[in-house]
This record gives sequence, structure tokens and C-alpha cells, in this order.
Amino acid sequence: MSDSVVEPLATPWISKRDVIRRIAEAIGQPEAVFYDAAGCTSAIAEQAELLRILDGLTDPADRQKVLTFAQAVASGRTQALP
Repeated sequence: MSDSVVEPLATPWISKRDVIRRIAEAIGQPEAVFYDAAGCTSAIAEQAELLRILDGLTDPADRQKVLTFAQAVASGRTQALP
């Protein structure tokens, strides 16, 4: 694992709205899916929730813990996690 720090999605120069717009464009979905979970698939709602959680973490160490856990789950290495 790299020692790099995960940066917040939004900065004083990039608003959360702009981040959401860019993510929506990247996944080919309207921005509304991030605000209205009733109108989107559960996978997109789950992705939006993960992004909201990650964006809300202010401690870089906490962000890294979440990222490391998600990467381990995605790769099937959860048995190695504490």
C-alpha cells in the first residue's frame, strides 16, 4: 500500500456540486441519482452513499482506513484485515 494521502473530493476551489456533476458525467447518470435514492438503482445509491461518507471524513488517516478496507473487500482480501 502506498503512503499517499487521500485528498478530499471537494476543496475551496472545487465545490461538492461540481464533484457530483463530474462523477455523474463519468458514470453516465444524471446528478439527481446522488440526491434522490428512490429514483436510482441500489448500486448507484450505494456508490453515492460511500462517496458522501468518504467526503465527510476530515481525518486523512480515517479516509485511508476506509479506502484500505474497501480495496481489501473488492479484492477478496478481507481475511487479512484486523
